[in-house]
Amino acid sequence: NPIASGSIISLTLPFNYTFFSPSTDSAIFEVVNHINATPDDNRLNDTIRFYQRFYNYYAYDDGTAEAGYGLNAIGAQLAYRFTLDQPDTLRAIQMYFNQQLNDVSQEAFYLTIWDEAGGPGNTLYQKAGVKPVYEDSLNKFHTYIIDSVIVLSDTFYVGWVQTTENILNIGFDRNINSNAHMFYNVTGIWQNSIL
Repeated sequence: NPIASGSIISLTLPFNYTFFSPSTDSAIFEVVNHINATPDDNRLNDTIRFYQRFYNYYAYDDGTAEAGYGLNAIGAQLAYRFTLDQPDTLRAIQMYFNQQLNDVSQEAFYLTIWDEAGGPGNTLYQKAGVKPVYEDSLNKFHTYIIDSVIVLSDTFYVGWVQTTENILNIGFDRNINSNAHMFYNVTGIWQNSIL
């Protein structure tokens, strides 16, 4: 049947597929869809390719920062919400701090993990003296190793508590709207970010 231009069609594939791999932390699938047309005048015009990537990390951003985000109050808290489908361990947190006019690489913060309580709740983990690290290239994340294995399930929050009023300027992805998962607290009450 002909498909009208601009239409959306949902199809259910008629097979089950199980993937086995010796890799335990990542997988990349190339998904190729093409329309069988007779005659096939131009194969480049009827094929769509997509790479589905599965890695050993969880993130909402696309890996590039178009802006920076920060809070400017002592004791300010920033938290990002994640929800797991099954229990897992957290061993490290990756953050990208944008370099800015004022170098804040010596400004310490508390790297913090909270549980769920209608927003960030009880502190599950906190490490003092953590500082922003500027890596040697644009959009290169720094890995902060957690010094004890944390088993998590359901919803949890990752972020920091500031010790200064200087903006730490964490990378902010403007291409993907994830503000529903981003919370800040500068008055004692957690609020969703509007950015």
